[in-house]
Amino acid sequence: MRKSIIALTPLMIAPLCWAQEKPNVVIFLVDDMGYSDIGCYGGEIMTPNLDKLASTGVRFTQFYNTSRSCPARASLMTGLYQHQAGIGQMSEDPGTFKKETQRDINDWGSEGYQGYLNRNCVTIAEVLKENGYHTYMAGKWHLGMHGQEKWPLQRGFERFYGILAGAASYLRPEGGRGLTLDNEHLPAPESPYYTTDAFTDHALQFVGEQKDDKPFFLYLAFNAPHWPLQAKEEDIQKFTKLYRSKGWDKIRQERYNRMQKMGIIDKNVGFAEWENRSWDELTEKEKDEFAYRMAVYAAQVHCVDYNVGKVIDYLKKTKQLDNTLILFLADNGACAEPYLELGGGKQEDINNPACNNMPSYGRAWAQTSNTPFRKYKCRSYEGGISTPLIFSWNKKLGNRHGNLCTTPGYLPDIMPTVLEATGAAYPETYHGGNKIHPLVGTSLFPAITEKVPSLHEYMYWEHQGNRAIRYGNWKAIRDEAGTEWELYDIVKDRTEKNNLVSQHPDVLKKLRNEWEYWAIKHNVLPKHQDSPMLFADTTRTGWPFSKDPHVIPFHGKYLMYYSVPPKGNSGWGIGIAESTDLTQWKPIGSLSPVADYEAKGLCAPGALVRNDTIHLFYQTYGNDKKDAICHAWSVDGVDFTRNATNPIFAPKAGDWNCGRAIDAEVIFAKGKYFLYYATRTPDYVKQIVGVATAPAGTNFNREIWAEACDRAILVPEWPWEETCIEAPSVVEMNGTLYMFYAGAYNNRPQQIGLATSTDGIHWRKVSNKPFLANGDPGAWNYCESGHPHIFKDKDGQTYLFYQGNEDFGRTWFLSQRKIIWRDGFPQLK
Repeated sequence: MRKSIIALTPLMIAPLCWAQEKPNVVIFLVDDMGYSDIGCYGGEIMTPNLDKLASTGVRFTQFYNTSRSCPARASLMTGLYQHQAGIGQMSEDPGTFKKETQRDINDWGSEGYQGYLNRNCVTIAEVLKENGYHTYMAGKWHLGMHGQEKWPLQRGFERFYGILAGAASYLRPEGGRGLTLDNEHLPAPESPYYTTDAFTDHALQFVGEQKDDKPFFLYLAFNAPHWPLQAKEEDIQKFTKLYRSKGWDKIRQERYNRMQKMGIIDKNVGFAEWENRSWDELTEKEKDEFAYRMAVYAAQVHCVDYNVGKVIDYLKKTKQLDNTLILFLADNGACAEPYLELGGGKQEDINNPACNNMPSYGRAWAQTSNTPFRKYKCRSYEGGISTPLIFSWNKKLGNRHGNLCTTPGYLPDIMPTVLEATGAAYPETYHGGNKIHPLVGTSLFPAITEKVPSLHEYMYWEHQGNRAIRYGNWKAIRDEAGTEWELYDIVKDRTEKNNLVSQHPDVLKKLRNEWEYWAIKHNVLPKHQDSPMLFADTTRTGWPFSKDPHVIPFHGKYLMYYSVPPKGNSGWGIGIAESTDLTQWKPIGSLSPVADYEAKGLCAPGALVRNDTIHLFYQTYGNDKKDAICHAWSVDGVDFTRNATNPIFAPKAGDWNCGRAIDAEVIFAKGKYFLYYATRTPDYVKQIVGVATAPAGTNFNREIWAEACDRAILVPEWPWEETCIEAPSVVEMNGTLYMFYAGAYNNRPQQIGLATSTDGIHWRKVSNKPFLANGDPGAWNYCESGHPHIFKDKDGQTYLFYQGNEDFGRTWFLSQRKIIWRDGFPQLK
């Protein structure tokens, strides 16, 4: 290894001595292993090499992954949230590539959901290679496979041997789930063959063939103990009697006792609720089958340990162990797939090299593997996101060998830790000048050396609708889309049994808002390809749902008001979010029904600022022909006072309207206030637009508004408008008024049209086609681009805000497009 003098960079927050002699770096990653499986974390599985590594290193007791294989690998390799790196959902796979589109179904067409590492991130290998390291990988890649530009050698590794896809046979990987050496696919291997052994042998071959004394980075990513259940018979026999004689009840209790004795879990931590039968309830045949499945799983883990030992022995023999940073961790919690008690596949499929049923060990053993935590892989409870982390660096740990570190950390922290250890500089640009996301993780060294209680103010998770956020002792979690949020004191209740939502609603509200802000900022919510913004509030329902946007500037920032759906006994409400750049929005409050006239809900807000006061106009909801426009004001944009004369406006029912008013838009133009609204024809068939006016200086009370026209000012006439014109929004440019309106009812699809006027009363449509149409199939706004709001900023730049969805109204998102003006008419930029 070469000794070097390196310059301090902003990333190197520890003393220079950490990297005076550059260390080798070895990362062992296991696949689908439970928190308590290995011996040094309380398990009965024989793992002597890992136990010894832990005795010479530091064990983290609160280290977290992302709950799923490929997102975890993306975060570990890049120091970013997985959505920033392009793998928010799943990565490309042989079974998900569609020939007709030449595209993987995991590529959603947005930055956070491409299904492979994007070009706005760098891998540890890319950074270390630029900083004088050799870089080798063996094992499971799972970060993109359709096209060599996504393969390991094109993402920083000099040598690679392993599997590009996800799950594969241990005994005969082949086809799309077969082996690759560097950039060449290999035929199926000859028997006997076992992936865990072969990955390790090739890794050591790569290191052994190195011709110079440069340090190396080795990433050894085992596919074990992920299903299918396949292990060497001599290893299986070491465990069969153990599991048959004890069963999961005793195994779980014994693990728990050892974990407490070791200090891995606190004395006050109990067991999570058990979701399965007790061992004694099983038939003798079931006991035989269950015990054998767990024995095979344990053998897979045991073989990993053996191969970790081979690497350590090599480092010892070559006198490199003392100055090698070694990390051992898992990509997610134990796997319960396919969520059956017995597991997947038939008993006879176990150890069958050609089996496509992918036998697994079942829900009960998965929960045992995650003792004492709740749930398993893919979920954001502790059982899904907790991993062992063994941190070993003999030369630098001093007298800390065998210590426990209770400071919480997670996968984005791995890259900064490696950078600090090696002195490598993290680039601002890469891949031909692409701007690289700044690191979101932080080095683990302060937690180890200074025993700081916290590295992060907040920690965040999301995968397939499962979401969580941790703040100090608090953890808020929403388990799968559509369920209610829960709140736990995770220090006192790490098994998440005592939901504290009712006792601490303000804490939950704060954490949900923080999660929402994070999700919007870090590509968790997919953005529209033509817009930097895609926003949806989840605080009401737990899933994205925001409609009817209206934006105003206020006190150096922007406020957006929008409709949010009913919750419990409360009707429709109005959400409030703030932003500094019109793209990243953070929910900060809401209005719910208060007055009797609002009892069924309030929505469709419009707002203006006058004399440093925000005036909010909104409609009542759910009253059919009796819905009307209301008014409230606020000096801070969040707390509003209702107008005592509410409702302030509805047209008089007559021969052209039914007496209803919704979708308020109030602007000041031509020396007076215009109130544009939607109503319906007397037969309640067609939605149309009307207008009222009020003089300058008005207090907006009911008595000052007067109908300005005895007819509708805009009616549906083009085929795409069907029987509906609504949601008028108006801006004045050079003396002309431009109205952006919604044509057709929701999801027909609704689309946005344009009309002009010189007096605010008489309007002419610009075209018989939409100004902004709905999106193509698969786009976020496929079912509609509707309910527009036109906003002109203080610099004159104009933005069109609007709503849309792709699922016929189950979810609703808000977006915006810049507008440019040419020859007196708006165009989409």
